[in-house]
Amino acid sequence: MKLSNQLFRNYSELADIILHCYKDLVILDFYRTLQIGDKEKYCKSININNHFVVLLQKDLALSLWKICFDNDPKANTVSKFRNNINKLLREDGRAVDQVKKEVISQEVKNDIINMRKQFLAHTDMTRKNSRLEIKKLSELLESIRAEFNNVCDAINDENVKRISDMELGKNEMSYTIEMVSIYR
Repeated sequence: MKLSNQLFRNYSELADIILHCYKDLVILDFYRTLQIGDKEKYCKSININNHFVVLLQKDLALSLWKICFDNDPKANTVSKFRNNINKLLREDGRAVDQVKKEVISQEVKNDIINMRKQFLAHTDMTRKNSRLEIKKLSELLESIRAEFNNVCDAINDENVKRISDMELGKNEMSYTIEMVSIYR
């Protein structure tokens, strides 16, 4: 099945955002390792490093909200992309190839939606002290990637590629090397 220009743009944008989230995780993990393993280097620029960590955490949470939970009719989410592809599969007589939605923890969903409403997009004076663990965000990202990859597999177009473990590994290695070079 050949994607329309718009659907291909949607695919490309989602792939870029998903990869961007994985890059955020790699950099956050590097900072965590630096805090534990070489505290002196981390503390040399503690204010800047802490600021970067907060920015990365916010970027990760907001990006995940954007591609998973944004309910604006014009939003480009993995679910809407899946629904559009499933519709094309049905029209093409390939209903059996339709992609199912990945199960996402309701707790994580509620936490991200509330975090976005009360803290990332607005600064509510009466917000709850909710906290999102990076591990939970990482698990959510894995679910998002699984659904995205299942959709890519169903499309069967040479220009549409799944996000492979190998691609993630290359990105992780590249970003880790760059981070190490900064903190030598």
